[in-house]
Amino acid sequence: MTERTEVHGDRLEVHVDDEGTWLERDLPLPNLRYETFGNSGWFEAEEFVVRVPGHGVETTVGTGESPLDALERADVDVMFDCRKGECGLCQVDIVPGPGRRHDGVDLGHPQ
Repeated sequence: MTERTEVHGDRLEVHVDDEGTWLERDLPLPNLRYETFGNSGWFEAEEFVVRVPGHGVETTVGTGESPLDALERADVDVMFDCRKGECGLCQVDIVPGPGRRHDGVDLGHPQ
């Protein structure tokens, strides 16, 4: 935790479950579930623009990079850990506007 606190400072929030870890509770490992986010392969990768109005930043996310990579390149300080979409630290709100998500949902008409 010390390393995470040094990197993220007062932006770090830790929520600890008092029931113990998966292994401490002797739960079966095949029942452990987690999510990894990535391209489904259904659509060709396309560049898109990410805007961070609060920082006055607009940057292009290339076909071979993540939004996190592009924001780091633009010197936006984003809290992250796993770089795979599993931990949720880099989660941000998406403001509806023109464009589509990788799964084809029109961001101008959120569902």
